[in-house]
Amino acid sequence: MLESEHGFSSFAVFAHHHENKGLSLAEQVTGRQKRVRFQLYVSVAQLPALLAQLKADFAGAGIQYWVLPVIEHGVI
Repeated sequence: MLESEHGFSSFAVFAHHHENKGLSLAEQVTGRQKRVRFQLYVSVAQLPALLAQLKADFAGAGIQYWVLPVIEHGVI
């Protein structure tokens, strides 16, 4: 439903955070937690609707997000 016309990327990452809530013993020892990161390109016009939908659907889930400008995009 929220798929961008440009698609998206997902990959495994290790998150590092100062809070230890919900971490396993191994995660507490290593100081990192395995997570999945999603990256997608949306236009500035589409961003408010996307964020509103994500905030409504995932309220309280503790998902971190960043909004970064894209200087250029395309296909080579």
